[in-house]
Amino acid sequence: ELPDLDRAQRIGLCTSIADPERFRRSVEAQGLPVDQLVTRADHRRLPLATLDRDLIWLTTEKDMARHQHELPAGLDLRVVGLRLCWGDPQGRVDQLLHRALKRDVDTEESSQ
Repeated sequence: ELPDLDRAQRIGLCTSIADPERFRRSVEAQGLPVDQLVTRADHRRLPLATLDRDLIWLTTEKDMARHQHELPAGLDLRVVGLRLCWGDPQGRVDQLLHRALKRDVDTEESSQ
């Protein structure tokens, strides 16, 4: 989920996740061109003080949680909500989960 943005604004991404290019592709797939990408290795601190204040910066919920108490003045840093979506049109994941949950319920009932 992208924050509310004017499509004419210049956007930067700043993140320390395992696959920052995937983050970029996700944002660009929603119609936002990325002007700058600043990354660090997974779980590392972001260089917030050095980011260009003329851009609106987007980051992940994980990165924002880590840095929310140290945001420099004048930095416009916003969160992109990431969501996991199963690509499972045949419903196989649902079937597996249903069987697993049924087995747990059946096991619990038989042991009572």
